Amino acid sequence: MSNFRASSHAEEDLKSIFRYTIRKWDFDQADTYLKLLSFARERIVANPFLRGSKPREDLVAVCRSFRCGKHIFFYRLRNKTVEIARILTNPWISNGTSPNPISHKIPSLFL
Repeated sequence: MSNFRASSHAEEDLKSIFRYTIRKWDFDQADTYLKLLSFARERIVANPFLRGSKPREDLVAVCRSFRCGKHIFFYRLRNKTVEIARILTNPWISNGTSPNPISHKIPSLFL
C-alpha cells in the first residue's frame, strides 16, 4: 500500500463535483458519489496499477488514469506515494470531443 497526496487542483475538483451534484440532484446523491470517488481513490492508493487503470504517457511521463463513474483520476506513483493531479469529468462521456481534450490540464501539475 502507498501513501497519497492530492494536488490543490484535485481537491478543488472534488469540491466542484460535490457542488455540481447537489445542484443537479441533491445532497444525498452528492454524498453517495463522493463516497464512490473516495473508494476509487483508496483502490488506486492500494494498487496504483489496478485493473482498469491505464498508462497516460500521451499526457505526461508516468501518468496513469482510472475511471470512476463519469470522472477520471489522473495520477502517478512517485517514491511510494500516489500523487493525484486531477479528477476530471470524462470528456468522452460528456461531449464526445477529440480524444485528448484534457492534455493541457495535466502536465504542469506534476512539476
